[in-house]
Amino acid sequence: MDIVQKSLDSAEDTWREIIRTEYPLFFHTPVVKAPADPKNKRHWMFYTDSKTTHMDVFQPELIETIFRTCIVPLYKNAYGNIAAEKDIVGRFLHDTFTYLYFHEQFHPTFCPDSTEDEKLVDKALYEGIQKADPNNDPKSILSKVGNVRNAAWDQVIDQAFFFLSGNNGSLEDRITQVFKENEIPPVHFSSLPDAVVPLFDVIEFHQYHENFESLYYPLSRAVYGFLFTRKAEMRKIIFDYFKKRTIKQMREQEFDDVLKKVLKGFVAELSPREYAHAQIDKNEFEKHVEHAYGHYGEAEGEVSHQYLNEHICFLLLDKRTRYAALKGFIQPFAKYISLVKEEKRHGSHISGSSSGDAASSINQEGGNTEQALQNLANILGPAEGNALLAAISNSGGAAQKDKRLSNLARDEYYKRNAKEIAIRSPDYRAVHVVLGKRKVPYFVSSQMIPIEEVPNLPLESILRFQQDTGITQLFEVSDFEFRFDIYDWHEVDDTDYTFENMGVEIPDNIIFHNDSSGSMGNPNYVGTKSPYDVLMHLDFGLLKTLRRAAVAMKKDPLIIAANFSNGTIVSEATKLSVFYDSPNNSTKNVLTGFQNGGTDYTASAFADIRKKCGPGKTVHLWATDGALNLGCQEATFRAIEETVRMPQTSFLYFEIGTKTAFGERIKILEKQYPMVKTYLGVSLESLQKSALEILIQYEGHSVRDLI
Repeated sequence: MDIVQKSLDSAEDTWREIIRTEYPLFFHTPVVKAPADPKNKRHWMFYTDSKTTHMDVFQPELIETIFRTCIVPLYKNAYGNIAAEKDIVGRFLHDTFTYLYFHEQFHPTFCPDSTEDEKLVDKALYEGIQKADPNNDPKSILSKVGNVRNAAWDQVIDQAFFFLSGNNGSLEDRITQVFKENEIPPVHFSSLPDAVVPLFDVIEFHQYHENFESLYYPLSRAVYGFLFTRKAEMRKIIFDYFKKRTIKQMREQEFDDVLKKVLKGFVAELSPREYAHAQIDKNEFEKHVEHAYGHYGEAEGEVSHQYLNEHICFLLLDKRTRYAALKGFIQPFAKYISLVKEEKRHGSHISGSSSGDAASSINQEGGNTEQALQNLANILGPAEGNALLAAISNSGGAAQKDKRLSNLARDEYYKRNAKEIAIRSPDYRAVHVVLGKRKVPYFVSSQMIPIEEVPNLPLESILRFQQDTGITQLFEVSDFEFRFDIYDWHEVDDTDYTFENMGVEIPDNIIFHNDSSGSMGNPNYVGTKSPYDVLMHLDFGLLKTLRRAAVAMKKDPLIIAANFSNGTIVSEATKLSVFYDSPNNSTKNVLTGFQNGGTDYTASAFADIRKKCGPGKTVHLWATDGALNLGCQEATFRAIEETVRMPQTSFLYFEIGTKTAFGERIKILEKQYPMVKTYLGVSLESLQKSALEILIQYEGHSVRDLI
C-alpha cells in the first residue's frame, strides 16, 4: 500500500478514535473512498452530504510529490531541522487527512447544523452583500450568495477546528492522547502541526498556475493563512505564500485594506446587545486587528492574534452572534465574489458528486444558488420574498443554470401566490377531515451527562432523532459535561382536506391552452399583473386544487400544455404529480413559456394532443386576452367544435380582462354543448376573491368547482 493511501486509512482510524468521546454522535459516519484514477481531472476531492463523508484521492503519487517538494520545504523554512525527521512526509499526510475528516464532520456538527441555520446564514450573506452594494440587482446578489455560501460555512467550521484543537481544550487533549497511544511517527510530535488547516489550500495553490477567475478565493485563503497559524514563524510563511500569489492580480495596498476590513467585519454588524453578550469592545477589537496584522510575522503580534481567534470563534459558534458576524465578514469581500462560479475550496466537491437528489442537489451546477433562493424566499418575509422571486423569475439568462433558477423562482412565486380553488357545490365540496394520528416530539426534561458516560447513551437513536426532526438532543456544555434533552412522542390529529361524496370525477387528461402573444405582456411577466401574470394565477390556482383532489382520489392525471402565439407548441404528457412538484420539467416549461408574437393557433395541434392523451375523461382549459388572428380563427373554431363533440370531454374557455367576438362564438357553442363553459372578463381580483364559479361537465354530468 502506498504512503498516501496508508495515511488516509490511518487518519480515519485516528479521527474515529478522537470523536468516539468528543463527538460520539458522528462516530459511525460512513466514509467512502474512491479508487485511484490517474486520468481524473482532480488530484483529490473531499465532500459530505451530512450523512456520508467522501474522501477521494485520485492521484496519490502526485499528492506525495507535492508534500515532499512543497509542504516539507515550508516547514523547513519555519522550523529548520523538522524537515529532516524520518517519516515526516507520512506524518504530514496523516495529519492533513485527519483535519479533512474533521472538516467534513464539522459541517453537520456546527454549520450548517440544521435547515434553520442554513437559512439564517443565507440571509446574513444576502443582507451583507446587499449592504455592500445596494445598487446591485437581486439576481447578482443571489448569485453571489449561492456562490459563497459553502465558503461561509467553511469559515465557521475551520475557525472552530483551529481554535478547539488548540488552546488547552478537551479536543486538543484528546488529539494528543490518541496520537501518543497510537504511536504515530515521528512519535515525539505530540499533536497536529501548525497551519494544518491552510495546508490544503497551499497544495491547491501549488497546482494552480493561472490567474484566478475571481479574487474571493485567494483573498479568503490569505485570511486562513493569517488566522489559522499559531506561531509567527509559520504565519509569516503561509500568509506570505498566499499574499504573493494574490497581489499579482491586485495592488498590495488594496489587498491589505481588504484583509483588515474583513477581520474588523466580524464585529461591524453586532448590535449593542450582541457586543455585551460577546463581551467585546469594538474599538479594542479593531486595535487588535491593526496590531496583529502589522506584526503578523513577529512574536509581538501573538497576543493580539490569540485575542482575535478566541473572539471570532466565540462569535461564529454562538448562534446569537453568528449571523451578524457573517453579515459583517462578507461585506468587504462582496465585490470580489464571482457571479458565475461557486467559491468553494478547490477539491471540496464537483458538480454532480453528491449522493443527493439530482433535482435539488447543491452539488449540481447552480444548485447552491437554487437552494439559497428557496431559503431566502422562506425567511425574508412575504413581501420581500415575493419581490425576490419575481426579480429572479424575470431576470432570464441563456445558461442552463440560469434557466433552472428562473424556472424555480417562477414556480415558487405562483405556488405561493395563486389562490387555491376551493370546491364548494351542493353535491361535492371540500371538507376538513382527520386522516389519523401522527407523532410529534414533545420535550420532557434535560439530564447532565459526564463526558465519560456519553458513549453509553443510545447514540444511533439520538442521531436518527436529530436527522428526522432537526432538533438537537445532545449539547457539550463544558469540557467535562454534556446536556441530554429527553423528548417523548405525542400523538396529534393528522388533518387534511378531502371531498364529500367520492363521486368527484378527476379528469384523466388536463390540457392547458395558453395564449402567450405580445398583448398578454412580455417574457418578464411574473408579478406584473399583466394578462399573462393573471393567466398564471388561473393555471396554478386550478393546479393546486387538481393536485389536492388527485391525492385524495388516489389518481394521477396527465398534463399537456399547448402554448400558442407564433403557432402552437405542444408539450409531452406528464403526470400531474411530477408536473406540479418539479419546477423544472419540459411540460411546465411549455406551460409557463412566453412566445411574445402574434395570436395564431395551429388547429392541427388538437390532433397532436389527442395522440398524447391517455384513455378516459379530458378537460381543455383555454386562456386568452382576445381574438385569434383572422387567418386561423375558422380552422381553430372548427377544431374546438370537433373536440367538444367527443365523448367524455369538457372545454373551459377563459378571457382575461376582455370580452371578444371569438369569446361570444364560444358562448354560443356553450348553449349547444353543456360540456362547454365560458368565463369572460376574468381578472386577478376575481381569482383572488374566489368569485369565479366553474362548471366542469362531461356528457350532462357535472361537478361544480368554485375559484
